[in-house]
Amino acid sequence: MANSNVKMSINLSKIPKKYVYTSKEGHQWINVVAWLNKEPNQWGKDVSVCLDLTSEQRDKEYQGKNHYVGSGKTSSQQQASSATDSLDF
Repeated sequence: MANSNVKMSINLSKIPKKYVYTSKEGHQWINVVAWLNKEPNQWGKDVSVCLDLTSEQRDKEYQGKNHYVGSGKTSSQQQASSATDSLDF
């Protein structure tokens, strides 16, 4: 199997501060889960990204659903699409 790259964007506004943790070195982190979708969505994205939550957190805070924070494209989708993505901070 050939190597494949995934280009993802994370919407920082969708991340509740309580899920951001600080390492001993002072770096801030979040845990996420990313997966490949069988088909691209209406914007040509074939990767989904959500917070890495326990089932209890998901049930209590998000009615049992994933809390999506981003999306992306695999390298094959990036080559097939003429759209460009940008992220402004």
